[in-house]
Amino acid sequence: MFWDGDGKTWKDARSHCQANGGDLISLTTLSKWEFVIQFTSCQTNMWIGLKDKLWVTNATFENVFNVSVQLNDYDGRYSNDSEPGCGKFSIRSTTVLQDESCNERLKNMYVCEILV
Repeated sequence: MFWDGDGKTWKDARSHCQANGGDLISLTTLSKWEFVIQFTSCQTNMWIGLKDKLWVTNATFENVFNVSVQLNDYDGRYSNDSEPGCGKFSIRSTTVLQDESCNERLKNMYVCEILV
Protein backbone atom coordinates (compact mmCIF):
# COMPACT_ATOMS: atom_id res chain seq x y z
CA MET A 1 0.00 0.00 0.00
CA PHE A 2 1.42 3.35 -1.05
CA TRP A 3 0.40 6.45 0.90
CA ASP A 4 0.64 9.96 -0.40
CA GLY A 5 -0.77 12.72 1.76
CA ASP A 6 0.08 15.01 4.62
CA GLY A 7 3.67 15.05 5.81
CA LYS A 8 4.41 12.51 8.53
CA THR A 9 7.40 11.66 10.64
CA TRP A 10 8.72 8.11 10.33
CA LYS A 11 7.02 7.19 13.61
CA ASP A 12 3.67 8.66 12.49
CA ALA A 13 3.91 6.90 9.14
CA ARG A 14 4.62 3.61 10.90
CA SER A 15 1.69 4.14 13.28
CA HIS A 16 -0.59 4.79 10.31
CA CYS A 17 0.53 1.56 8.62
CA GLN A 18 0.02 -0.40 11.84
CA ALA A 19 -3.45 1.08 12.35
CA ASN A 20 -4.33 -0.27 8.90
CA GLY A 21 -3.15 -3.82 9.60
CA GLY A 22 0.43 -3.62 8.39
CA ASP A 23 3.77 -1.93 8.87
CA LEU A 24 6.22 0.11 6.85
CA ILE A 25 7.64 -2.06 4.09
CA SER A 26 10.80 -4.09 4.67
CA LEU A 27 12.69 -4.36 1.39
CA THR A 28 14.12 -7.80 2.08
CA THR A 29 13.05 -9.66 -1.06
CA LEU A 30 13.41 -9.03 -4.77
CA SER A 31 9.64 -9.02 -5.24
CA LYS A 32 9.17 -6.25 -2.66
CA TRP A 33 12.05 -4.29 -4.15
CA GLU A 34 10.58 -4.55 -7.65
CA PHE A 35 7.11 -3.63 -6.38
CA VAL A 36 8.38 -0.44 -4.78
CA ILE A 37 10.40 0.53 -7.86
CA GLN A 38 7.51 -0.18 -10.22
CA PHE A 39 4.85 1.71 -8.30
CA THR A 40 6.98 4.56 -7.06
CA SER A 41 9.31 5.19 -10.01
CA CYS A 42 8.04 8.74 -10.46
CA GLN A 43 8.12 9.40 -6.70
CA THR A 44 11.06 9.87 -4.43
CA ASN A 45 11.96 10.45 -0.82
CA MET A 46 9.59 8.12 1.05
CA TRP A 47 9.69 6.37 4.40
CA ILE A 48 10.30 2.63 4.51
CA GLY A 49 10.51 0.17 7.40
CA LEU A 50 14.19 0.62 8.19
CA LYS A 51 15.46 2.04 11.48
CA ASP A 52 18.94 1.82 12.99
CA LYS A 53 20.00 -0.70 10.31
CA LEU A 54 17.14 -3.04 11.24
CA TRP A 55 13.96 -3.67 9.32
CA VAL A 56 10.72 -3.40 11.30
CA THR A 57 10.60 -7.21 11.08
CA ASN A 58 13.82 -7.22 13.20
CA ALA A 59 15.88 -8.52 10.27
CA THR A 60 19.31 -6.90 9.98
CA PHE A 61 19.82 -4.67 6.95
CA GLU A 62 21.98 -6.19 4.23
CA ASN A 63 22.62 -4.42 0.94
CA VAL A 64 21.61 -7.41 -1.18
CA PHE A 65 20.55 -5.23 -4.13
CA ASN A 66 23.90 -3.40 -4.33
CA VAL A 67 22.44 0.11 -4.29
CA SER A 68 24.11 3.19 -2.89
CA VAL A 69 23.47 3.41 0.85
CA GLN A 70 24.18 6.00 3.52
CA LEU A 71 23.15 4.67 6.93
CA ASN A 72 25.30 6.75 9.24
CA ASP A 73 22.82 7.57 12.04
CA TYR A 74 23.24 11.27 11.35
CA ASP A 75 20.92 13.90 9.90
CA GLY A 76 22.83 17.15 9.46
CA ARG A 77 19.66 19.21 9.21
CA TYR A 78 18.37 17.86 12.53
CA SER A 79 21.58 17.02 14.36
CA ASN A 80 19.94 17.26 17.82
CA ASP A 81 17.37 14.51 17.16
CA SER A 82 18.00 11.57 19.47
CA GLU A 83 16.77 9.18 16.73
CA PRO A 84 18.48 10.02 13.42
CA GLY A 85 18.42 6.51 11.93
CA CYS A 86 15.05 6.14 10.15
CA GLY A 87 15.17 4.87 6.59
CA LYS A 88 14.04 6.55 3.43
CA PHE A 89 13.95 5.27 -0.13
CA SER A 90 14.87 7.61 -3.00
CA ILE A 91 15.17 5.72 -6.28
CA ARG A 92 16.01 8.88 -8.22
CA SER A 93 18.78 9.90 -5.83
CA THR A 94 22.44 8.94 -6.09
CA THR A 95 22.00 7.45 -2.61
CA VAL A 96 18.96 5.17 -2.83
CA LEU A 97 18.71 4.24 0.87
CA GLN A 98 19.49 6.81 3.55
CA ASP A 99 18.69 7.44 7.17
CA GLU A 100 17.27 10.68 8.51
CA SER A 101 15.63 12.15 11.58
CA CYS A 102 12.81 9.96 12.87
CA ASN A 103 11.10 12.75 14.79
CA GLU A 104 11.65 15.93 12.76
CA ARG A 105 11.67 15.09 9.07
CA LEU A 106 8.27 15.00 7.39
CA LYS A 107 7.60 12.97 4.27
CA ASN A 108 4.40 12.96 2.23
CA MET A 109 4.96 9.43 0.97
CA TYR A 110 5.57 6.06 2.56
CA VAL A 111 4.96 2.44 1.68
CA CYS A 112 3.09 0.04 3.94
CA GLU A 113 2.85 -3.71 3.56
CA ILE A 114 -0.12 -5.59 4.91
CA LEU A 115 0.98 -8.42 7.15
CA VAL A 116 -0.91 -11.71 6.81
